[in-house]
Amino acid sequence: DNDMCTVNTCSAELGICTFTDLVCDDGDACTDDVCDPITGCSHTKSTCDDGDVCTVDSCVAEVGCSHESIPNCAVMETGQVELTDTIDLGVKAQIEFTHTYNDPVVVAFINTRNGIESVSPRVKDVTSTGCTIYMQEPDHQDHSPETVS
Repeated sequence: DNDMCTVNTCSAELGICTFTDLVCDDGDACTDDVCDPITGCSHTKSTCDDGDVCTVDSCVAEVGCSHESIPNCAVMETGQVELTDTIDLGVKAQIEFTHTYNDPVVVAFINTRNGIESVSPRVKDVTSTGCTIYMQEPDHQDHSPETVS
């Protein structure tokens, strides 16, 4: 029948052929076993990726995928700090993260509007364990205290 996914057995005595589906299971729980009628069986390695950055994904042939939790893993933190003035007057806050991160992204914004001048939050010196946050006015003057998240 020219189908690579069947096992063909013919009996000359009876004049009949039987076509039995080919079993492609390789016994490895870490592969996806499929059959293509043209090319036959293939065994592609499973990714086991559960999409959770707080797990270590692995596979054991006899068992299949496993997802071991990483202790103290976190994907996000939030907090607030009050800055009493701008960086021009030397005011800054050293932020220590509760967890350690690989390539953290820090987003800061002003929660209050106490001064009459515009002010922007700035973030620098970002490491896996913390960063520095400060406020900056365009005219490089002093500013009223603001809460920064």
